[in-house]
Amino acid sequence: MTNHYFSTYVEDLEQEPFDAIDFVERLAWRLTGGKDDINVTDLKTKFEEEIGNLQMLSEQFQSKINSLEQQCSNDKREYLNVLHKLHEQNADAMDKLKQLDSTMQTVSTKVVHLGDQLESVHLPRARANEALQLMKHFDEFLADQPLSSDIFTDPDRLLESAVMIQKLSSISQELAKDKYSNVQIRITHKYDEIERLMLEEFVRAHRQGNWRRMHEIAAILADFKGYSQCLDAFIEHMQINAFRGDNVFDDILSLCQKTKPMLKEIFPNPDQVMSKLILNLFRGKLQEVIKTKLSDSENDLEAYLTTVYDLYS
Repeated sequence: MTNHYFSTYVEDLEQEPFDAIDFVERLAWRLTGGKDDINVTDLKTKFEEEIGNLQMLSEQFQSKINSLEQQCSNDKREYLNVLHKLHEQNADAMDKLKQLDSTMQTVSTKVVHLGDQLESVHLPRARANEALQLMKHFDEFLADQPLSSDIFTDPDRLLESAVMIQKLSSISQELAKDKYSNVQIRITHKYDEIERLMLEEFVRAHRQGNWRRMHEIAAILADFKGYSQCLDAFIEHMQINAFRGDNVFDDILSLCQKTKPMLKEIFPNPDQVMSKLILNLFRGKLQEVIKTKLSDSENDLEAYLTTVYDLYS
């Protein structure tokens, strides 16, 4: 069978849907060449040859089908074997994972227990070390000699010195004045000095826009007597160039909106600082503006009332 005939058979057999009568008619047309004068004997012989060709083609296809089925069966068997091995490996991995999870829980429990033990040892040790440092620095003030420890002489350790002097000040206030008046005076002087330096550093950080430094200072100054001075300095600085518009109420609202995120980042008590700012604005700039506007029309009752209405609305 030629390649042309083979491809023709394949095309005819692959027709969807396959019509056997149509297939035979097209085969007969090809065998007779479309002639009306047909030699029956010759046509019968050609049909027998074509039937033989179709049988041979069927055998070839069946052989390929058998080969593909065998290959598919082998692939299926190999796939099932691989799948079975993977299933066993997965089951083994799950068992190991459960063992690992159990081990991790055991280790975690031991670590937590060990952490609790270390903390129970560390806290008393830290407190004892803190008490020792307080005693050493208290002895410095008690000795009536110039302070020599780095914490009080190194400008870069200002925050540390502030924490220390605040604790020393609290302790000194509990001592008898008749016996420890000198050391109380020395601690008070150093307290005032460090507090002043902290306030200056806070103002400097504010001018530089260093919120992180301001937060560090404010967190420590919150325990100092002069903490209100820190708030006053902040509020005063925030009002610089804050009133440039014609409407003081809009300026105040804008200032509060601008200040609110800063307060949360800087101060440990942002709501208290905001209240202090609003009260300062009310008693200061707002009253000043209202008083000025009302004084301009105090001799004209109608104008005065109109101004009051405008300010209120």
